[in-house]
Amino acid sequence: MSPRALKRSLLLAAAALLAAAGALWARYGSEIFVQGLGPLFCA
Repeated sequence: MSPRALKRSLLLAAAALLAAAGALWARYGSEIFVQGLGPLFCA
């Protein structure tokens, strides 16, 4: 895999994660979102 393709795939993955996080935030609200993911980041 070329460096350019690798960088592009990483950017796409980051964009997909941001989109998924935004969708979860909009759907469930920030409070539930933080309660659900907080322990993962703090562990």
